[in-house]
Amino acid sequence: MTATRRIPGAVYPVHERSLRLMPKVLSRNERLITCIRHRFGMTTVVKVGAMNVSSIRYTEPLRVRLNRGEELAFFEFGSTVILLIEKEAFAFRDGLDVGGKVRVGEALGYWEGD
Repeated sequence: MTATRRIPGAVYPVHERSLRLMPKVLSRNERLITCIRHRFGMTTVVKVGAMNVSSIRYTEPLRVRLNRGEELAFFEFGSTVILLIEKEAFAFRDGLDVGGKVRVGEALGYWEGD
């Protein structure tokens, strides 16, 4: 892990309708940001809090090094995660559509060269 940061904010809803009516809601809500350096480059994980679910917690104890698949953080009720991945390092899996739902543990794609 390279860096972590908590950005306090509001806790507006983040469902589809809210995203349409309030375009900047994801940047107004509470966020817990984790930057991770790995062999494919850098990935930033932005956990976004929301109304009734803004309880984001790092898994304790917070470790400097994580193995593949290990838990980093969790929502005590659920919310939204934004991944920022270097374009050349990652390939999304077929069938993953913009606006589609992803279940916990479901693969998003694969690291190029992995």
